[in-house]
Amino acid sequence: MILSNKIVVTLRFIFTGILCAMMQTSSVSAQPMIGIDSDFTYAMIDQNNNVNQKPLFLLQNRQVGLESKLYLGLQARAIGFLIKTNQQDKFSYLMRFPPDFTGDYGSELLINNVNIGLLANVSSWMALYSELNWDPARTFEGVDEKITVQDPTGAPLVIERGRVVDATRQTVSLKQAYMLFGDLDKYPVYGYLGKFRTPFGLDDTVSPFSANMIFHYFNGLSHGAAVAVYKEGVHLTAALLQGGPQFRTVNSGNYGGDVDNFAISASYENEFVRIGGGVLGGTGYSSDFPIAHFAITGRRNPAWDGHLRLRFNPVTVSGEIVQTFKVWPGTAGTPTQPANFFPASKVTAYALEAKVDVAEDTAVPSAISVSWSEGRQGASGSQWEFNRQLTIGFQAKVQSNIGVYFEFNHLQGFAPLQWMTGFYPPGAPPGTFVLPSKRDVKQNLGLIGITVAL
Repeated sequence: MILSNKIVVTLRFIFTGILCAMMQTSSVSAQPMIGIDSDFTYAMIDQNNNVNQKPLFLLQNRQVGLESKLYLGLQARAIGFLIKTNQQDKFSYLMRFPPDFTGDYGSELLINNVNIGLLANVSSWMALYSELNWDPARTFEGVDEKITVQDPTGAPLVIERGRVVDATRQTVSLKQAYMLFGDLDKYPVYGYLGKFRTPFGLDDTVSPFSANMIFHYFNGLSHGAAVAVYKEGVHLTAALLQGGPQFRTVNSGNYGGDVDNFAISASYENEFVRIGGGVLGGTGYSSDFPIAHFAITGRRNPAWDGHLRLRFNPVTVSGEIVQTFKVWPGTAGTPTQPANFFPASKVTAYALEAKVDVAEDTAVPSAISVSWSEGRQGASGSQWEFNRQLTIGFQAKVQSNIGVYFEFNHLQGFAPLQWMTGFYPPGAPPGTFVLPSKRDVKQNLGLIGITVAL
């Protein structure tokens, strides 16, 4: 009993000492341990602005605030929409995967995503950022196998696919996680290592919800490391990337797991203009017929980017184009289908956008936007020639951390990147040919949404 009391007294003394030390440390540093900045969270997790420049955005915010050791943020987006197509089972709205709906109309009313952001300010020159994502929309199924279809004679045709990770439905995934090194107050050089958006191109859009075709065709996530220089609006970035099939957009054509891809970008920006460009060392657009996701091709197809954005308050206009250096072999189709055989094409995506800020200085700043974008991967007249999207949007910040928006989208073409130029299905009679793509598809979509952040 006496021994027990001594142990209690000793433990009480130890914990009291630790608590006093923590309080003294806190009072000396005057730096709170945990902080919440809803405005920062709203912007940091925003999918449409500073898409692949979040590390720089984070460093700039560290210059003007973010004094807590750890920041916890939560963002969620709720949407509802109706979509109508003129072709049965042909829905090409790329914010959802093509097979998500059947018939000639579709609808959704749901929480589109919930993201949790964690920022740890480890020191004045180092930070750790991670972002957890829950998304109920369907993603690619996990694969580590071969696909067997048929050739025109009915003989088995095997497509080797690489390993795909983090590809399940309705699960929490680590969207991004990277260590960030740098202090812009002292040095113009910074770097980061981990999982991040590929630093290639602009990728931004003026639309409140729907990404444009450039994002859908060329934006990517990858593991890797990057080093950058930022000074007086000049921003240069070079990144080494893991380029396996699991990272579809930055697929280097090999099985995956090796650091065998890269991205280089350069831009200049001030309050009136941004101009830039870059090169991505390998894309997923290198496979032969039949076209299948995550295919191992043994070849690489790089891409280049150029973009320009101008601001004339209250108007912002922008344009961007991205194109592969080489043709995508599979876009020629198969010679056994003469009516569906065309010269192979390069893959091109471009966007022209404008936004007008209205009531900018009021308690509810808002904007009207219009975006036209197109992805082209087929010769003129081919069924898989294009995917086009016109987005007209209205957005308003009812609070600095609450945004509401409305969109009308008009889409043309249906060219899904899986089996885009057709295939011979397994088990079917020899010569049975299926072509999913259809250039005459037209569809309209009305969407309403709300984004909140804490």
